Amino acid sequence: MEIKPSYLPKIFLKFEQQIVHFLTIPIFLFLFLILYKPFNLPDLLTLKYGGFAFNCAMIMCIMFLVLLVSRLLLWGVRNVTDFKRRTYFLWCASEIVISSFFIAMYVTLVSGGHYVYIDVLPKVITTLSGIVVFPYLILSLLLESDFLARYNMEAPEDLSKIRFYDDKHNLKFVADSRTVLYIESHENYCSIFYTEGGKVKNFLLRGTMKRMEDECSKYGILRCHRSYFVNVGRVKVLRKEREGYNVAELDVPGIESIPITPRYYQAIAEKV
Repeated sequence: MEIKPSYLPKIFLKFEQQIVHFLTIPIFLFLFLILYKPFNLPDLLTLKYGGFAFNCAMIMCIMFLVLLVSRLLLWGVRNVTDFKRRTYFLWCASEIVISSFFIAMYVTLVSGGHYVYIDVLPKVITTLSGIVVFPYLILSLLLESDFLARYNMEAPEDLSKIRFYDDKHNLKFVADSRTVLYIESHENYCSIFYTEGGKVKNFLLRGTMKRMEDECSKYGILRCHRSYFVNVGRVKVLRKEREGYNVAELDVPGIESIPITPRYYQAIAEKV
């Protein structure tokens, strides 16, 4: 079982984590500027209006406001789209770039005409990226470590067990993969058909087939149609109906044949 799934762990999107981000990163930036004065910043930030410490505080406030808006927006859309790790990385990078735009604007305005915006912007982006990359990485690694620790604690010992999560990645259903017959999609819900005690049962799960496809494929439960997954280990016969489409007949009496579109037929046939 894969320990690091492609989706972003939901711990990254919790409200308290957004508070930590928009407080910690600006404060780290301010302290770093004041204590280390990197990249000749005292010369750059000793401007016509305000000294070095004052301008560092203003830069901290600008980044705080950008992160406040960004993190509240991130938390607000957490259930609207499926966040991947790369999406989250791009989101963090955009926070740095947008902060740089406003900080460069501030430096240009309070310089009293000494600096030109187009000259200041690349320096601000480079400097800001070089500083705040550290708290971003530290916070991400801490969250990743916490996620992995929780994942390993929850991981089942029996690798034949398949775990089904809803669209918020809450664990909803666990079954022996060999008992799963097929999965049928109904818009934002999926029906999981499985056998238990000699009877065919159905579990309704809120989630998309796209989200569960990678995990199901590890257990031989493959997509055979835009609305169906089928457990190839339970397929008894592949046949072509009179109407010209392919179907899979399962090894359980009374189960309707599962449609197989030409796109997936070869992959299913090779596994049966």
